Amino acid sequence: MTNLFTAFSDVWAAWGFIQRHQLRKYLWQSLLLNLLVVVVLSIVGWYIASSLTDWLVGLINIPWLEWLIIIVAILLVAFLFYKSYTFIILTVSAPILAALAARTNAILFGKKTEEQGFWAETKRGIMVNVRNTVAELASIIVLLLLSLVPVINVITTPLMFIVSAYFVGVAMMDYRNEYLGYTVKESEQVIRQHRGVALGNGLAYTVLMFIPLVGILLAPSFALVGASITMKKAHKQPA
Repeated sequence: MTNLFTAFSDVWAAWGFIQRHQLRKYLWQSLLLNLLVVVVLSIVGWYIASSLTDWLVGLINIPWLEWLIIIVAILLVAFLFYKSYTFIILTVSAPILAALAARTNAILFGKKTEEQGFWAETKRGIMVNVRNTVAELASIIVLLLLSLVPVINVITTPLMFIVSAYFVGVAMMDYRNEYLGYTVKESEQVIRQHRGVALGNGLAYTVLMFIPLVGILLAPSFALVGASITMKKAHKQPA
């Protein structure tokens, strides 16, 4: 539980670390790419929301229900935006995040003992993201089915939120584990031993995402740096 709160706070401390170690260029690169993804997804989301609303209003054709249909359509598109953004940005920004992770972990853990190559690291980042997304969707589908059961459905919504946050944290922690030479399987074992770190990191990422514009642009970089800072503390190595 302590690691959960530490991981949460370390994401917010990432800005100070980035400033102190002059890593701003990686932040700017990530920010510009994030901005591009946000613009594209916003245009697509607006089109989908408008089309979905018009279709539902025409289908139901009950005037007093129009406002409710609009709200439901907006919430649905907002949820899809969040899930799409997280998957897309962690995939397309893998090269930038890999570079940021390499510099961050070199500062925290020393020089890498075995170089795998930049593109190998990028490929692993994409592969882990895809695997996490599949596992997350499978978990959410199970929770959606459980939500049909009375009483249990009270806890399924917060559980879906927690599951999504956890898998974001897993992706961020793997960058550090890869740097230290862990295979994907070994990385999974390490993460299981530090589930609180993954959850705390992912929860901070999710909270950041709710800060208009700024959070969406900075959340991936902050969460990545925060995960490495927390794992440094977890292994009681001097900061």
